[in-house]
Amino acid sequence: NNGKTFNGEEVYLMQSLNFKSKRSYVNGNIVTTGKIQSYNTIEELQKNLTEGEGFCPIGDRINNYGYQGNFDGNNFEIKNLYINKTNNVGLFGRVEAVQNVNDITIKNISVSGNIIGTGNIGAIIGTIFPYSTIRISNCTNKASIEGEIAGGIIGSTGASEPGLILSNCMNYGKVTGGNAGGIIGYAYTSTIYNCSNEGEVIGKNKDTGYKGIGGIIGTAMRTTIIKNSYNKGNIRGISIGGGIIGYNNWGEVTLENCYNIGTISGEYKGGISGRLFLTNDMLTAKNCFYLNKNISIGIGYIH
Repeated sequence: NNGKTFNGEEVYLMQSLNFKSKRSYVNGNIVTTGKIQSYNTIEELQKNLTEGEGFCPIGDRINNYGYQGNFDGNNFEIKNLYINKTNNVGLFGRVEAVQNVNDITIKNISVSGNIIGTGNIGAIIGTIFPYSTIRISNCTNKASIEGEIAGGIIGSTGASEPGLILSNCMNYGKVTGGNAGGIIGYAYTSTIYNCSNEGEVIGKNKDTGYKGIGGIIGTAMRTTIIKNSYNKGNIRGISIGGGIIGYNNWGEVTLENCYNIGTISGEYKGGISGRLFLTNDMLTAKNCFYLNKNISIGIGYIH
């Protein structure tokens, strides 16, 4: 985005794109902004977007800028999205809602492909900083995701208020990471409604700290609300694995109308959560259940 934040602007996707199909590049030779102008042929542009580092995430914080606009994908799909970079990797690399300026909405988009990095990695957004409210809705991931902090929809959310509201999002892709979740890898102050994971979520490595692998959220901090959501994917934790939340590192947790039917593994494992670091009065769970032959407890450990 060449340093442009799109603050307060509305951006729309007007058609589905397939980065491996030349039809998606039909107008590539007449685009006059950004890096596209440096390619002489459609074949050169297609090669650049499907090999090497691949697609350059929108709002990848060039010159300290993140994306600050609204986005409506109009229920179109971006197919064969390929990215192989370091930190803040996704269709949007970094999204920032400026404090006391405007909220941000990103909605109605589906992504497939292969997205790889070493930091915050998500199909839709690598990382967000919600100094005002950020709303993400009706987004679907079918891509394979791998990173240190990895989520099917969002890699991580920054430690800022008022937080994230995420609804009607689905993940079908395999997610692999140190902290990994079918929807969010590492979440601060998040509210999640009507979301689901059907992809496998895999722990990448083990260290002396606590790293959560979960069907909806890998690791959660501060206030976490999850309602009307489910996991069907297999959760392969190393330290901690949970059907809905892998690990909560202090903060109030509300779980309502949630279920898990995927298999769970990990040193600490639970049908709903693997490990919660909180007091009993900080947890509210209503109408939550799990069906799993290898799990005998809903919450693996509370401390």
